[in-house]
This record gives sequence, C-alpha cells and structure tokens, in this order.
Amino acid sequence: MVKHALIIGGTSIVGYKLASTLLLEGDWKVTGIARHGKDYAKAIKDYRLIECDLLAPECDLRKVLGPSVKDVTHVFFMTWIPRPTEEEMVKVNRGLFKTIVDTVADASPNLEHLYLQTGSKYYAMHLGPEKGGMVTPCREDDPRRGTNFYYALEDYLIEIATKRNLTWSVARPSCIIGYTVDTAMNLGVSFAVYAAVLKELGKPLIFPYGQKAFHCLRELTSSRVVARFIIWLTDRNNPQNKNQAFNVTNGDLYRMEQLWTGIANCFGMEVQVTHDPTFNLKNFMNDNKEVWDRIVAKNGLEKHDINSLGTWDFMELMCNREWDECMLINKSLKYGWTERLDTLDVLGSFFDELGLRKIIPVQAVQQRPRLAAAPIKKKEKKKEKKKEKGLAGPPKGQPPVTTKSQPTRG
Repeated sequence: MVKHALIIGGTSIVGYKLASTLLLEGDWKVTGIARHGKDYAKAIKDYRLIECDLLAPECDLRKVLGPSVKDVTHVFFMTWIPRPTEEEMVKVNRGLFKTIVDTVADASPNLEHLYLQTGSKYYAMHLGPEKGGMVTPCREDDPRRGTNFYYALEDYLIEIATKRNLTWSVARPSCIIGYTVDTAMNLGVSFAVYAAVLKELGKPLIFPYGQKAFHCLRELTSSRVVARFIIWLTDRNNPQNKNQAFNVTNGDLYRMEQLWTGIANCFGMEVQVTHDPTFNLKNFMNDNKEVWDRIVAKNGLEKHDINSLGTWDFMELMCNREWDECMLINKSLKYGWTERLDTLDVLGSFFDELGLRKIIPVQAVQQRPRLAAAPIKKKEKKKEKKKEKGLAGPPKGQPPVTTKSQPTRG
C-alpha cells in the first residue's frame, strides 16, 4: 500500500528534505503545504506542493487538498507561528495544529500516524539554567518547565491520537543545518553569509560574544539526519518506536571554539574572539548590505536580500549563550537508531552545497573543516578580560576587534 504523507511546513529546513527523502523511498506519495512555494522545493519530482496560508480564513484545508485528503496516512507537522509572548504562541500554534489534525482525521479513514517536530526549547534550552532551570544533558523524561507552546502541541497530539486510535511520534532535534531560503532559524546559511561578508571586508571570522560562550558545548543536527530519523520513527516495521518522544542530534558534541574554527578553515580565514555587549549582528549585517550585493554581483550568485538568507537574531541567540547545549540520544540508540554524522563534515558539505547553488562564492569555500581548536594561552585570556572591561563600542558597520587567535590549518 502506498503511503501518503502530508507535510505541514513543506518548504521548511526539514520539510523540504523530508519530501525528497520520502519520494526516494519509492512507496510514498507526498503533499506539502507552505505559505510560500520555493523554486528549490517545486523542483522535486512528484512533490505536490500547495501554497496556502493556513491561518487565512479563506484557506479551507479540505478544499485545498481536494479528494486526496481521503488517502492521507501520515501527517508531519513541522511549522510554527511566532508571536510576542509564549501565551500567544500557545494559543495560535495549538489552534493551527488542532485544526489541521482534526480536519485530516475527519476526512481520511486511512490516517494512521501523526508526527510532531519540536526541539531543544522543550527543555528551556533557549533560557538556560538560570532563567529556565534546564539541566544538561537533557533527557526525554525531563520535567516540563514553565509555559511552552511545545507542551500544548504534544498534549493535544497524544489526546487526539488516543481518541482516534492513531499512533504518534515526537522528535526533538537540536539546531538544524540544512538548505532553505527565507525561512526561520536558518543557522547554516547565516554562518556562511556572515563568513563571506567578513572575508570580503578582509577581516577574520569574528566571534563577538566573548570567551565564555566561545568555550561552551554545542550540538547541531543535519536535516538529512532528521529526515532519516522520521522515516525510522514512522516505519510500520518498527512498532516499538510509536507513541514515543525522542531526542535526535548528529550524535557528537563540539565546543563553539571548535565549530567556529572549523567554519573559519572552510573559508580560509583566521579566528578572532571579541566581546562587546553593544554588538548587534542584525544591525551589522544590514550595515553591510552593499558589501553583500557586491559579492553577489562579482560572483554571479543568486540574488537574495541579505535578510532573506540569514536569520540574524536567531544566529545571535544561538551563539551568544554562556551555557552548554547537550541532549542525550541514549533512548534513540536503545531503540535501534544507528545513524550518526560528524558535525564538522556536515558543515563542510553544506557550504559546498551553498557554493554549487550559487548562494555563496564557490571559491570562498577552500577546504573541509577539521577539528582544530584555536588555542589561547592563560596569560592571553587574562589580558583579554582586562581589555573587555574597557572595550569601546565598534565603529558603525564593523564588529568589535580585540584578541586574535590563530586556527591550525588542515
């Protein structure tokens, strides 16, 4: 029997990758829904991508899907709507999720499985140990902390699945690296564009958030890993995976120092660590729009606004954290998951892909990253701390510059 996947968030970082991965499996029909269709998603053979704003009153899901709604077997929900407060996030996102799931459940007698994608925010990772009370490493059975729209979605998922006799699954990936344009939380593309701009300016790859954040643990997840993980979760031959929540990552951990040096090595750049509380990444990138436009024109790249490629607030949020990020994947391994990737290899391959897609200059990517931490001697650290205290604000359009550290080239 051919399975029919309905992907809500069909052009998202994971939604786009999942669509192509399912179709390669050969026994799936795939329909995606997104507010805006993207050329790279439309190019996937046999992928039915529907442009529809599900929050718009005129968007009736049953009418949009047509007769095909009756044979949907799996719903994959991997989108979210931002709002100013968490309480508003709960209201709008639970309402959207409920409308979609109820509509498909009412219309399709073949519906069998519901998938919900959340993330490390479930553990209050975005708030850290002091504000959010989170404790690393995070486990799937950790207690809930405060108000979180992920909790509301997961509660309704279990409620409707139990009521309708469906199976369900939840994946909680760490920050995802994958290709998209003009989507939220696009960290990988943000890294690449930031590096390309600094290189064009003749500067090192500056990490402007200080030594403490520079030495914290970080973990990332490839969109390929998440897509394969979803297929493993929903496989009819793996009933033990159903009705469970799982963490998913690449399976490794690096300190930001190591990741940053790996990125710098990819672009043939030196590493520099600075600290200025007044630095704002979004402002810096917008001050350098003309630099980016020059890079695009000089290298014949696809024309994208610098803010449609990078999600600068999100990149700053992820980098400017003075606590470790770590989620255990022991449960996944116990249940039979085996795929693991080296994050430095993932970043190297991803930057290669961006070059081939003409998002960044091909010649900017010089080599694959290798593990090469940028050493700073203890005495140098003390000197830097003294400098940081009296650090003046940077000139307009430039990030602050203080202590330089030289990566080992590989």
